[in-house]
Amino acid sequence: MPTLFLDEHVKAALAPALIAVGIPTLTTHGEDRLGMIDAAHLSHCANLGWVLVTQNRRDFLALHEGWVTWTAEWGVRREHNGILILDQGPGIAALVTAIVPFLASGQPLINRVWNWFDNPPDWQEFIIGGSKKRI
Repeated sequence: MPTLFLDEHVKAALAPALIAVGIPTLTTHGEDRLGMIDAAHLSHCANLGWVLVTQNRRDFLALHEGWVTWTAEWGVRREHNGILILDQGPGIAALVTAIVPFLASGQPLINRVWNWFDNPPDWQEFIIGGSKKRI
């Protein structure tokens, strides 16, 4: 199971709920990274092999697109370990219920962004310049 890093946009109560079901989970508060910019969080996660979890869809979709585009243009192969973007409305139980089977499914995470939508419950992969892949 990959280690998840919850940015400061994610409900703090999600971390202990994920840890309780066996998913290694860290937070911006626990890692003393409160107030850092999104790019710093993604780079930190990439360096440590963690999957970034956020509820900040707009900013992280743009950041991922820039990451993939810039590394390709510069000829540098730098991978991040995945970004999971969650809807903001659902409670902790719904988020855990979405995350656990998704991680168990073995969907690819490296340099990928997966969006979870609450209504209807659904994971979609963000494809740069293309359609979305549903699972």
